[in-house]
Amino acid sequence: MLPLKISVTLCLDKAVLQGICQCAERENRSVSGYVTIALRRYIQRMESGEIDAGELELAAERGEGRKKNKTLSISGDVLEKMRLYAELDARSLSQYVNLVLKRHLAEIEGQ
Repeated sequence: MLPLKISVTLCLDKAVLQGICQCAERENRSVSGYVTIALRRYIQRMESGEIDAGELELAAERGEGRKKNKTLSISGDVLEKMRLYAELDARSLSQYVNLVLKRHLAEIEGQ
């Protein structure tokens, strides 16, 4: 059975949203589906100890651009973990997801 999807509106940097939309299009996925996969990979890497939350600070140093609201449908299990990580990092869910997606895009550019 597929996980329950939850609709959530996030405020993301325009550049991050544009990059994610381009990646989703390249992979022939919905933006929601692509974001869910990127967040799930981040969670797996956090839980395996491959990365730690402190690495998000590097993404934050890239500066923030103009923001845009985007409503996405994200798997409930992924959203629950991201809310927990955001709370532990004393950030809003939007801020935390924005940083995770910035980091994701930076890794893709580095490949």
